[in-house]
Amino acid sequence: MTLTNISSDIVDTSYFSNVVNTYTYYPTSPTYTTVNITGGSTGTEFDGYYSASMAVDVTGHTVNISGGTVGNVNGGETGDGYDSYRGKTSGNTVNITGGKAANVTGGLSRYSYAAGIALVEDNTVNISGDAEVGSVYGGYGSDADVHKNAVNISGGTVTGSVFGGETYNGNANNNTVNISGGTISEGNGYFAYIYGGSGSTSASNNTVTIKGDASISENTYI
Repeated sequence: MTLTNISSDIVDTSYFSNVVNTYTYYPTSPTYTTVNITGGSTGTEFDGYYSASMAVDVTGHTVNISGGTVGNVNGGETGDGYDSYRGKTSGNTVNITGGKAANVTGGLSRYSYAAGIALVEDNTVNISGDAEVGSVYGGYGSDADVHKNAVNISGGTVTGSVFGGETYNGNANNNTVNISGGTISEGNGYFAYIYGGSGSTSASNNTVTIKGDASISENTYI
């Protein structure tokens, strides 16, 4: 089921909930698997779906943005929680062909007080057209293993770093960054980074492929 023709500055609470004490909006039901944003302007963060409970897997959600201006965008997100079961965030996608967004993440697992390591796997971000975004992560986890996530950039402008997968506490393996066009620069920072994968425990078999007419600033480290 799809929520389409969404103007980001008019959030219909019949279809969207917001995370307590934040400005993050996500569909009221996981049966809404696709969110299409076509216009509007706001600093609001949008998720394809969000679960505060680590006992709920967030899988198979998509956010498509063709216009408008939004804050951060996450294809799927698991949030802060105390659950004993650490679930997975997998198979989520963000496609941005136009408009503007802050940081973009295919699959996100935030910090949890539960023991164990979550899994962020097989999430994808595609940037093309005249999209303008900040930093881009195929998958990111605070306490998670981050595997087989991807970022594909064929156009648009990225003002920040690009990671296929990154984890603050865990392993990052088999993540990819593919750049065939567009512009990547450091923006307001001193440097930008392009990494296939970055993990605190291990990082292996991560790849970065750059080809075509991509423009990468001299202050970007690969």
